[in-house]
Amino acid sequence: MNRATSITPAKKPLFTRMGDALASVERWSLVALIVAMIGISTTQVIMRNIFSSGLDWADVAVRHLVLWVGLLGASVAARKNRHLSIDVASKFIPKRFGHLVESLLCLVTAACCGLFLWASVLFARFMYEYGTGTLEGFWALLACLILPISFLGIGTRFFVRIITELRAFISGVADSDTADAQHNGHDADCE
Repeated sequence: MNRATSITPAKKPLFTRMGDALASVERWSLVALIVAMIGISTTQVIMRNIFSSGLDWADVAVRHLVLWVGLLGASVAARKNRHLSIDVASKFIPKRFGHLVESLLCLVTAACCGLFLWASVLFARFMYEYGTGTLEGFWALLACLILPISFLGIGTRFFVRIITELRAFISGVADSDTADAQHNGHDADCE
């Protein structure tokens, strides 16, 4: 037996497998939500134009689905490190400190996500108890549940990046090496 064929591939670390599973759930959720948005919108247009009626809940549902798609998209962008950012400091800071500065920026971002997570949990609880007039109880909670879910996901991703950037800073890895490692195998996702 050839020795090369008997070697089993290395198992991915637990956090990598969990991240891949979360990415898969995000992708399929985005697909399902976009299909639902298109289906509800199309049904609403057909019912209004042909039958002179419509679904009372359709417009509100589509508005909430847009929020869900936008925040899940933000989580995907954070996973792929393709989120909006303002990069002023890299021009003035020596390259050897790039990972340290990046880890500090990720710390601030993760802390902000933590604050938004806390506020969104309070908001979701408020919506469940008092509703909006259009949505009450469980449906109001379901509509705004994306807020804590997305801030938890985004904050967790930035927390993991803090560890990655600090490891790279301590080991002296160049910026381009870390960027390649972070995107290895994930560039084709959701593009």
